[in-house]
Amino acid sequence: IIVNVLMFFIFTAQAVKRFKLVTAVNISRGALFLLFVIALFAAGRLGYTDLYIAYIVAGSILLILVTVHLRESLFLHVTPNKSLRTYGKENISIGIFVLLGNFIAVLMITVDRLTVSSFFPITEFAHYTFAMSMCGLVTTFVQAVSLVFFPYLSGSSSELRCKAHRMLKPAITIFWAGALVIYFPLTAFVGYYLPHYTASLPLMAILLCMIGFSSQIQILHVNFFKAYRQQRMYFLIAGVCLVCAVILYLLAATLSGTLASIAMTAVIASVLWYLLNEFSLRRLVSMDTRGIARWLLVIGVYAGAFLAISTLVQGWIWGMVTYLAVFAAVTGAFLRPEAVSLMRLAGAVMKRKKDVAVVQREK
Repeated sequence: IIVNVLMFFIFTAQAVKRFKLVTAVNISRGALFLLFVIALFAAGRLGYTDLYIAYIVAGSILLILVTVHLRESLFLHVTPNKSLRTYGKENISIGIFVLLGNFIAVLMITVDRLTVSSFFPITEFAHYTFAMSMCGLVTTFVQAVSLVFFPYLSGSSSELRCKAHRMLKPAITIFWAGALVIYFPLTAFVGYYLPHYTASLPLMAILLCMIGFSSQIQILHVNFFKAYRQQRMYFLIAGVCLVCAVILYLLAATLSGTLASIAMTAVIASVLWYLLNEFSLRRLVSMDTRGIARWLLVIGVYAGAFLAISTLVQGWIWGMVTYLAVFAAVTGAFLRPEAVSLMRLAGAVMKRKKDVAVVQREK
């Protein structure tokens, strides 16, 4: 109940573009829980029941503060234009496929761990889960971008949506490819502080390649399906991909029986989902088959270069330097115009912020 009501407030703040409140709630929720965990750890009480209570108390405190902050909106009496029955029926007809699609999306990102827990020993499950947790750092950022992106996308015209797609696709790809460099110093950190999890590093390298496709799905595809009221199509595609993914995971677990094969299957499942979404949205975003093939090639080149360097180059410093050089070369060869446009846009945004700050100081 606490989680659901708190998410209601987060979605409401997102809808009215109060992103500072969304950020404050998300950060405070994690920070409060972390403080309670540290206190429990210091007191020598760190069982499952203690963690449950800490999570509930942290959520309750934050829920009370948000309720007080939004009290004027909660108790504002406005005469609705539609009856509650009509309004509810309209929302349910749209939201049911959003709900089912999101449910399948959750299954898509957890079915690999379900497979590992069913077919592999607990130690190998720990290695795989640790690798996925490290990749989750990037996923958290992706989800935050997606939350900010949708309110602006839903209120814009088709022309602006196509323009946003042309700008965001290279931005997401370049950011993901650049973020892969974090893997190399992370290997040194894990090797020194968490040596028992060094077996997770090759799995992490493979799973980071999956993020290149899943980030496009979460930020671009999901939001464009919702903006164009194509939730049913999103649900059907996600359902087909889930069935295919389950079959592929079972084959990988029974025929190969290695964690690397499960990680590779996760990448293959993401590629399949990515391609089906791309072909379904190509008319809405004005992209032809050639454009889809081009972006698949670009993401594949980044991923292939990263996997080759992470496997062949010894030493995290040499690996990081080598990958940065390859990243710059691939970006210059394939995405030079897009990279230049993004740098100009970033420069314009920074200049505008400086101008606004100067005006505010003068006032």
